[in-house]
Amino acid sequence: MKLISYVITISTILALTDYFKAVEDMYPQLQKDRDYTEERLPAKILKIRKKDGIQILSIAVHGGRIEPETDKIAKKLYEKVKPYRQKSVLYNFISKIDSIQSGKIKTNRCKTTQCCKTIKGSSGNVTDNKAFSKSKCESFNKVPEDECEKVCYLNAAHITSTEFMTGKLKGVLPCRYPISFHGYSDRNDVENLPVDIVLGGFSSQKHKLAQEFYKISKKYRVAVCISSSECRVYDPSKSFDNRIEIKASSLSGDSKNNFVNKGILGCGLQVELSYTFRIKGPTLEKYWDKLINAIVNTIPYEGKDIC
Repeated sequence: MKLISYVITISTILALTDYFKAVEDMYPQLQKDRDYTEERLPAKILKIRKKDGIQILSIAVHGGRIEPETDKIAKKLYEKVKPYRQKSVLYNFISKIDSIQSGKIKTNRCKTTQCCKTIKGSSGNVTDNKAFSKSKCESFNKVPEDECEKVCYLNAAHITSTEFMTGKLKGVLPCRYPISFHGYSDRNDVENLPVDIVLGGFSSQKHKLAQEFYKISKKYRVAVCISSSECRVYDPSKSFDNRIEIKASSLSGDSKNNFVNKGILGCGLQVELSYTFRIKGPTLEKYWDKLINAIVNTIPYEGKDIC
Protein backbone atom coordinates (compact mmCIF):
# COMPACT_ATOMS: atom_id res chain seq x y z
CA MET A 1 0.00 0.00 0.00
CA LYS A 2 1.54 3.29 -1.07
CA LEU A 3 1.40 6.43 1.01
CA ILE A 4 -0.69 8.86 -1.04
CA SER A 5 -2.53 12.20 -0.89
CA TYR A 6 -0.78 14.96 1.04
CA VAL A 7 -2.71 16.39 3.98
CA ILE A 8 -1.78 19.48 5.99
CA THR A 9 -2.38 18.54 9.59
CA ILE A 10 -0.15 20.66 11.78
CA SER A 11 0.30 24.38 12.14
CA THR A 12 3.94 24.25 11.10
CA ILE A 13 2.65 22.92 7.75
CA LEU A 14 4.48 19.61 7.53
CA ALA A 15 3.23 17.39 4.73
CA LEU A 16 1.80 14.09 5.93
CA THR A 17 0.05 11.47 3.88
CA ASP A 18 -3.04 9.29 3.96
CA TYR A 19 -2.29 5.61 4.43
CA PHE A 20 -5.10 4.56 2.08
CA LYS A 21 -6.01 6.40 -1.10
CA ALA A 22 -9.72 5.56 -0.98
CA VAL A 23 -12.29 4.01 1.34
CA GLU A 24 -12.45 0.82 -0.73
CA ASP A 25 -8.73 0.31 -0.03
CA MET A 26 -9.33 0.79 3.67
CA TYR A 27 -12.33 -1.49 4.17
CA PRO A 28 -10.40 -4.79 3.78
CA GLN A 29 -7.72 -3.63 6.23
CA LEU A 30 -9.82 -2.12 9.02
CA GLN A 31 -12.57 -3.83 10.98
CA LYS A 32 -16.03 -2.26 11.15
CA ASP A 33 -17.16 -1.32 14.69
CA ARG A 34 -13.70 -2.01 16.07
CA ASP A 35 -11.75 0.50 13.95
CA TYR A 36 -14.55 2.64 12.49
CA THR A 37 -18.31 3.10 12.30
CA GLU A 38 -20.63 4.76 9.79
CA GLU A 39 -23.59 6.75 11.09
CA ARG A 40 -26.43 7.72 8.78
CA LEU A 41 -29.72 9.18 10.00
CA PRO A 42 -32.62 8.74 9.64
CA ALA A 43 -32.76 4.97 9.19
CA LYS A 44 -35.31 5.38 6.39
CA ILE A 45 -34.26 7.89 3.73
CA LEU A 46 -37.20 9.80 2.26
CA LYS A 47 -37.36 10.75 -1.39
CA ILE A 48 -37.13 14.49 -2.03
CA ARG A 49 -39.78 16.17 -4.17
CA LYS A 50 -39.60 19.62 -5.72
CA LYS A 51 -42.03 21.10 -3.20
CA ASP A 52 -39.75 20.04 -0.31
CA GLY A 53 -37.25 22.81 -1.01
CA ILE A 54 -33.61 22.60 0.08
CA GLN A 55 -32.82 19.59 2.26
CA ILE A 56 -29.54 19.44 4.18
CA LEU A 57 -26.88 16.74 4.26
CA SER A 58 -24.76 17.33 7.37
CA ILE A 59 -21.46 15.48 7.11
CA ALA A 60 -18.31 14.67 9.07
CA VAL A 61 -16.17 12.11 7.24
CA HIS A 62 -13.25 12.53 9.64
CA GLY A 63 -15.19 12.07 12.86
CA GLY A 64 -14.17 10.32 16.05
CA ARG A 65 -10.42 10.25 16.58
CA ILE A 66 -9.39 11.69 13.22
CA GLU A 67 -10.65 15.26 13.67
CA PRO A 68 -12.24 15.07 17.12
CA GLU A 69 -15.70 16.56 17.76
CA THR A 70 -16.54 17.18 14.09
CA ASP A 71 -19.10 14.36 14.10
CA LYS A 72 -20.79 15.82 17.19
CA ILE A 73 -21.04 19.25 15.56
CA ALA A 74 -22.42 17.73 12.34
CA LYS A 75 -25.07 15.97 14.40
CA LYS A 76 -26.01 19.24 16.08
CA LEU A 77 -26.73 20.78 12.67
CA TYR A 78 -28.79 17.77 11.61
CA GLU A 79 -30.87 17.90 14.79
CA LYS A 80 -31.39 21.64 14.34
CA VAL A 81 -32.67 21.48 10.75
CA LYS A 82 -34.55 18.17 10.91
CA PRO A 83 -37.84 19.53 12.39
CA TYR A 84 -38.51 21.84 9.45
CA ARG A 85 -36.36 20.25 6.71
CA GLN A 86 -37.64 16.78 7.39
CA LYS A 87 -35.82 15.00 4.57
CA SER A 88 -32.41 16.17 5.73
CA VAL A 89 -29.77 13.53 6.46
CA LEU A 90 -26.74 13.06 8.72
CA TYR A 91 -23.69 11.13 7.53
CA ASN A 92 -20.72 10.56 9.84
CA PHE A 93 -17.67 8.38 9.31
CA ILE A 94 -16.27 7.85 12.80
CA SER A 95 -12.76 6.50 13.37
CA LYS A 96 -11.82 4.66 16.53
CA ILE A 97 -8.15 4.73 15.54
CA ASP A 98 -5.95 7.32 17.20
CA SER A 99 -4.98 10.07 14.79
CA ILE A 100 -2.57 12.98 14.49
CA GLN A 101 -4.91 15.27 16.41
CA SER A 102 -6.21 12.86 19.03
CA GLY A 103 -2.58 12.10 19.79
CA LYS A 104 -2.40 15.56 21.33
CA ILE A 105 -4.72 14.30 24.06
CA LYS A 106 -3.24 10.89 24.83
CA THR A 107 -2.70 7.71 22.87
CA ASN A 108 -1.22 4.31 23.57
CA ARG A 109 -0.76 3.52 19.89
CA CYS A 110 2.29 4.06 17.73
CA LYS A 111 3.67 7.55 17.24
CA THR A 112 3.07 9.45 14.03
CA THR A 113 5.75 9.61 11.38
CA GLN A 114 6.82 12.03 8.68
CA CYS A 115 9.37 10.10 6.62
CA CYS A 116 11.44 6.93 6.41
CA LYS A 117 14.36 8.61 8.15
CA THR A 118 12.16 9.39 11.16
CA ILE A 119 10.65 5.92 11.23
CA LYS A 120 13.88 3.94 11.03
CA GLY A 121 16.50 3.90 13.76
CA SER A 122 20.20 4.63 13.36
CA SER A 123 20.85 1.25 11.75
CA GLY A 124 17.98 1.66 9.33
CA ASN A 125 15.66 -0.77 11.09
CA VAL A 126 12.21 0.19 12.32
CA THR A 127 12.65 -1.80 15.53
CA ASP A 128 15.65 0.36 16.52
CA ASN A 129 13.38 3.38 16.89
CA LYS A 130 12.14 3.57 20.48
CA ALA A 131 9.07 5.52 19.32
CA PHE A 132 7.66 2.25 17.98
CA SER A 133 6.40 -0.71 19.93
CA LYS A 134 5.99 -3.96 18.03
CA SER A 135 3.13 -5.11 20.25
CA LYS A 136 1.21 -1.86 19.84
CA CYS A 137 1.59 -1.97 16.09
CA GLU A 138 0.43 -5.57 16.04
CA SER A 139 -2.77 -4.51 17.83
CA PHE A 140 -3.43 -2.36 14.77
CA ASN A 141 -2.57 -5.28 12.46
CA LYS A 142 0.42 -3.38 11.08
CA VAL A 143 3.67 -5.08 12.07
CA PRO A 144 6.73 -2.80 11.58
CA GLU A 145 8.68 -3.66 8.43
CA ASP A 146 11.35 -2.01 6.31
CA GLU A 147 8.97 0.10 4.21
CA CYS A 148 7.40 3.29 5.56
CA GLU A 149 3.94 2.43 4.29
CA LYS A 150 3.85 -0.82 6.27
CA VAL A 151 4.47 0.86 9.61
CA CYS A 152 1.57 1.36 12.03
CA TYR A 153 0.28 4.70 10.74
CA LEU A 154 -1.79 6.90 13.02
CA ASN A 155 -3.76 8.66 10.32
CA ALA A 156 -4.85 5.43 8.64
CA ALA A 157 -8.59 6.12 8.66
CA HIS A 158 -8.20 9.59 7.11
CA ILE A 159 -9.23 9.71 3.45
CA THR A 160 -8.88 13.14 1.88
CA SER A 161 -12.17 14.75 0.81
CA THR A 162 -11.43 14.60 -2.91
CA GLU A 163 -11.09 10.81 -2.63
CA PHE A 164 -13.69 10.02 0.05
CA MET A 165 -16.90 8.26 -1.00
CA THR A 166 -18.99 5.43 0.41
CA GLY A 167 -22.20 3.81 -0.73
CA LYS A 168 -24.14 5.32 2.17
CA LEU A 169 -22.90 8.82 1.37
CA LYS A 170 -23.35 8.48 -2.38
CA GLY A 171 -26.94 7.38 -1.94
CA VAL A 172 -28.03 10.63 -0.26
CA LEU A 173 -25.65 13.18 -1.79
CA PRO A 174 -26.94 14.21 -5.25
CA CYS A 175 -30.27 15.80 -4.26
CA ARG A 176 -29.27 17.44 -0.97
CA TYR A 177 -27.26 20.51 0.02
CA PRO A 178 -24.03 19.24 1.66
CA ILE A 179 -22.50 20.99 4.65
CA SER A 180 -19.33 19.24 5.78
CA PHE A 181 -17.39 19.72 9.00
CA HIS A 182 -13.64 19.19 9.26
CA GLY A 183 -10.87 19.94 11.73
CA TYR A 184 -7.43 21.48 11.40
CA SER A 185 -4.62 22.14 13.83
CA ASP A 186 -4.42 25.74 14.98
CA ARG A 187 -2.88 28.14 12.49
CA ASN A 188 -2.43 31.89 12.20
CA ASP A 189 -2.99 34.45 9.47
CA VAL A 190 -0.13 36.35 7.83
CA GLU A 191 -0.14 38.83 10.73
CA ASN A 192 0.33 35.92 13.16
CA LEU A 193 -3.16 36.12 14.67
CA PRO A 194 -5.11 32.87 15.22
CA VAL A 195 -7.91 31.93 12.83
CA ASP A 196 -10.55 29.66 14.32
CA ILE A 197 -12.85 28.80 11.40
CA VAL A 198 -12.21 28.60 7.66
CA LEU A 199 -15.20 28.50 5.29
CA GLY A 200 -14.86 27.00 1.82
CA GLY A 201 -16.60 24.96 -0.83
CA PHE A 202 -18.41 26.34 -3.87
CA SER A 203 -21.50 27.51 -1.95
CA SER A 204 -22.15 31.24 -1.78
CA GLN A 205 -23.43 30.79 1.79
CA LYS A 206 -19.92 31.12 3.22
CA HIS A 207 -19.95 34.92 2.83
CA LYS A 208 -23.24 35.41 4.69
CA LEU A 209 -22.24 32.82 7.28
CA ALA A 210 -19.01 34.67 8.12
CA GLN A 211 -20.99 37.88 8.55
CA GLU A 212 -23.68 36.20 10.67
CA PHE A 213 -21.25 34.40 12.97
CA TYR A 214 -19.30 37.62 13.43
CA LYS A 215 -22.48 39.31 14.66
CA ILE A 216 -23.41 36.42 16.96
CA SER A 217 -19.92 35.95 18.40
CA LYS A 218 -16.95 38.28 18.08
CA LYS A 219 -14.83 35.86 20.12
CA TYR A 220 -13.69 33.74 17.18
CA ARG A 221 -12.13 34.80 13.88
CA VAL A 222 -13.53 33.39 10.63
CA ALA A 223 -11.85 33.24 7.23
CA VAL A 224 -13.54 32.78 3.85
CA CYS A 225 -11.87 31.08 0.88
CA ILE A 226 -12.95 32.00 -2.63
CA SER A 227 -10.17 29.81 -4.06
CA SER A 228 -7.24 27.78 -2.78
CA SER A 229 -5.02 30.86 -3.06
CA GLU A 230 -7.53 33.44 -1.76
CA CYS A 231 -8.52 32.97 1.89
CA ARG A 232 -9.07 36.06 4.02
CA VAL A 233 -10.30 36.78 7.55
CA TYR A 234 -13.74 38.36 7.71
CA ASP A 235 -13.73 42.04 8.67
CA PRO A 236 -16.94 44.05 8.17
CA SER A 237 -15.00 47.29 7.78
CA LYS A 238 -13.00 46.09 4.75
CA SER A 239 -13.67 44.72 1.29
CA PHE A 240 -12.59 41.12 0.67
CA ASP A 241 -9.38 42.07 -1.14
CA ASN A 242 -8.27 44.28 1.75
CA ARG A 243 -8.80 41.73 4.51
CA ILE A 244 -5.99 39.84 6.25
CA GLU A 245 -4.83 36.78 4.34
CA ILE A 246 -4.43 33.28 5.72
CA LYS A 247 -2.53 30.54 3.92
CA ALA A 248 -5.19 27.84 3.86
CA SER A 249 -5.12 26.18 0.45
CA SER A 250 -5.68 22.75 2.00
CA LEU A 251 -8.83 24.01 3.75
CA SER A 252 -10.52 25.76 0.83
CA GLY A 253 -12.73 22.92 -0.43
CA ASP A 254 -12.55 24.35 -3.93
CA SER A 255 -12.20 21.13 -5.91
CA LYS A 256 -15.08 19.73 -7.94
CA ASN A 257 -13.83 16.31 -6.81
CA ASN A 258 -14.48 17.18 -3.16
CA PHE A 259 -17.63 15.31 -2.10
CA VAL A 260 -19.03 18.52 -0.60
CA ASN A 261 -19.36 19.90 -4.14
CA LYS A 262 -21.17 16.83 -5.47
CA GLY A 263 -24.56 17.63 -3.99
CA ILE A 264 -27.44 19.64 -5.45
CA LEU A 265 -26.21 22.07 -8.13
CA GLY A 266 -22.59 21.11 -7.39
CA CYS A 267 -22.09 23.67 -4.61
CA GLY A 268 -21.54 22.73 -0.98
CA LEU A 269 -20.33 24.44 2.19
CA GLN A 270 -17.11 23.25 3.86
CA VAL A 271 -16.64 24.30 7.49
CA GLU A 272 -13.11 23.85 8.82
CA LEU A 273 -12.76 24.17 12.60
CA SER A 274 -9.52 24.76 14.49
CA TYR A 275 -8.32 22.45 17.24
CA THR A 276 -8.94 25.20 19.80
CA PHE A 277 -12.52 25.77 18.63
CA ARG A 278 -13.28 22.06 18.87
CA ILE A 279 -11.29 20.91 21.88
CA LYS A 280 -10.21 23.61 24.32
CA GLY A 281 -12.26 25.55 26.84
CA PRO A 282 -15.24 24.78 29.11
CA THR A 283 -17.76 26.91 27.19
CA LEU A 284 -17.05 25.55 23.72
CA GLU A 285 -20.43 23.94 23.20
CA LYS A 286 -22.10 27.32 23.58
CA TYR A 287 -20.09 28.57 20.61
CA TRP A 288 -20.76 25.38 18.65
CA ASP A 289 -24.45 26.20 19.06
CA LYS A 290 -23.86 29.78 17.94
CA LEU A 291 -22.12 28.48 14.82
CA ILE A 292 -24.99 26.08 14.10
CA ASN A 293 -27.50 28.92 14.52
CA ALA A 294 -25.49 31.07 12.13
CA ILE A 295 -25.44 28.27 9.56
CA VAL A 296 -29.19 27.69 9.86
CA ASN A 297 -29.90 31.43 9.63
CA THR A 298 -27.98 31.72 6.36
CA ILE A 299 -28.97 28.53 4.51
CA PRO A 300 -30.01 29.59 0.98
CA TYR A 301 -33.77 29.88 0.62
CA GLU A 302 -33.92 28.60 -2.96
CA GLY A 303 -31.70 26.34 -5.02
CA LYS A 304 -30.71 29.19 -7.33
CA ASP A 305 -29.11 30.95 -4.34
CA ILE A 306 -26.77 28.07 -3.41
CA CYS A 307 -24.05 28.87 -5.92
